[in-house]
Amino acid sequence: MNRPGERGGQGAGPAGNRGPDRGDEPGGANRGGPPAEMNRPGRPNRPAARPQGPTNRPGAGRPDFNSGREPERSRPNYQFRQQDRPRLLQYYRRALPRVDRGHRPHFARGGYFPRVWLPYFSPVPPSLLGYLPPIPPGYAVGYYQGYVVVYDPATFFILDVIDLLS
Repeated sequence: MNRPGERGGQGAGPAGNRGPDRGDEPGGANRGGPPAEMNRPGRPNRPAARPQGPTNRPGAGRPDFNSGREPERSRPNYQFRQQDRPRLLQYYRRALPRVDRGHRPHFARGGYFPRVWLPYFSPVPPSLLGYLPPIPPGYAVGYYQGYVVVYDPATFFILDVIDLLS
């Protein structure tokens, strides 16, 4: 059903000369591949280059997710002295018999404790703080279940601990 002067066969459509196997039309021979304009000279068929620099290095500017904790920062050194234990025992001697030794937690220097325990900590009174080494700025001292703990109230990191029941 071609008219004189037209090329094409059945289903040629209004364009007449564009068949289904030509690659110059979307959905033609390039079906399933990149668009034809991507393969033109001067436009290489590859993704845009990533910016180079410190943001492209592994771990740059990102927390260390391998440890499951926040990245370590420099922490002050704090240690209870030998003479601090008898002073703390004298102050907390009435509270120690009420401690359930079988169900009390375990605190360790350099560890962390759960945030949900914080309301159960009682602050060490200022009269007793005068006998202890100076507490680093930003840290707090509390008593819980027979332990006196120096901790960071923002991260719950235990700077030092003394077990009054051991």
